[in-house]
Amino acid sequence: MTYNKDRYDSLSAESNKAYETYKQEKSSLSNRLNEYKSKYNSEISNINGQRMELRKELKALYKFLKPLGKMLKRDVSIFDYRNEDIAPSFNNINLDKIKMPEYLEHDGILDATPMRFGHGHIYKHYKNSQMVIEYEKDINKGKLEYDNNIKEIESYIKELETACEIAEIYRNTVVMVKDAVSDIIVPEIKYVIAFLYADAVREQVIECDNSGNVKLHSIVEYKESKYGRHYDFVKNAFDFYEVLEKFFTDTVLTNIVEDRIVTEQERRDFDEGIQAIKQELVKLEDMRKVF
Repeated sequence: MTYNKDRYDSLSAESNKAYETYKQEKSSLSNRLNEYKSKYNSEISNINGQRMELRKELKALYKFLKPLGKMLKRDVSIFDYRNEDIAPSFNNINLDKIKMPEYLEHDGILDATPMRFGHGHIYKHYKNSQMVIEYEKDINKGKLEYDNNIKEIESYIKELETACEIAEIYRNTVVMVKDAVSDIIVPEIKYVIAFLYADAVREQVIECDNSGNVKLHSIVEYKESKYGRHYDFVKNAFDFYEVLEKFFTDTVLTNIVEDRIVTEQERRDFDEGIQAIKQELVKLEDMRKVF
């Protein structure tokens, strides 16, 4: 009987086919993973540059807000801005940890001699049968390793895809805030300061004060007046500054993806932070008078 040899040959073909399929699938997934790594790293490089530009805008905003009657906690220093890290934990992924298993190299180990009567021949047939059984177990074990490795790479891709999605939202938010500070908030604050100077000069004229020392009133004094809109804008600008200071002086993305898994809580905190910024921007946009 040549059943053992035939069965062995069939298993060998099955095993080699499974391995070739695994290699092709792993190669395709590896290319996708590298594409996402490149995309993420490109986003981070862009974000770090935009964050430094944003620092300049926040410094300008601080300069205009500080004299308006409320002390901010602190100025934003260049040292408060640490760069986001490039693909923090994705560089250690080992895509080649599963090599060609030794049990795929068993060709020629079986004795294909037809079975005859006699203890020696019966033992040889039994040994060959046991070898085929063990070989089949090894193949099934190999298939499981392949599946697990593919799932592991797929999980890396999913996690990095999420990181890229968050990075894109973050980058767009940085740009949005930077533009809003320079195009909306600072011009409006300049307008409010001009109003305060004009009102102070008006009072000096009424009082015939020729000293030349223009003393501005605190913006708080206008809270309940017909100019309360100026107070509301300044107050919201203060609140907005403090939200930005808290959000942008931290390495948001690095903190989120440092363990390579973006948890639901981390994503929720990130989304809430972005939403808070957007809500403050909407309020400031509605209040401005300078267009």
